[in-house]
Amino acid sequence: MNGELSRYIAENKVCSELIFRDPKKFLDVLFANGGKVEGIVWFDYCKISEQGKSLGSGGYIDKQNSGYMWAETQIFEYPLTDKSLEEVLEYMDGVRREYSAYDLYPSFDITE
Repeated sequence: MNGELSRYIAENKVCSELIFRDPKKFLDVLFANGGKVEGIVWFDYCKISEQGKSLGSGGYIDKQNSGYMWAETQIFEYPLTDKSLEEVLEYMDGVRREYSAYDLYPSFDITE
């Protein structure tokens, strides 16, 4: 993994998964550095106290906002390695539209 991509990940991921507050910016950096998205697993950003209403379960506490978490869902898509940046963004927009009642964030599996 090249230096720019490694730095971006280290400075911007929100937990041990490749989840970012600005996933589009991450994808811009990834594709600009020759990377590809292998797959996406979706996480629901929700209040910890309301996790029972979430699409997900388990997950990661938001270290910047301790009342919230990213709860892992069963929504995922593999393989995506043959998709362009635009196609990945289109897929992401479609998932967000389909589940618009939730605050979903993608967790990326990537290749270089």
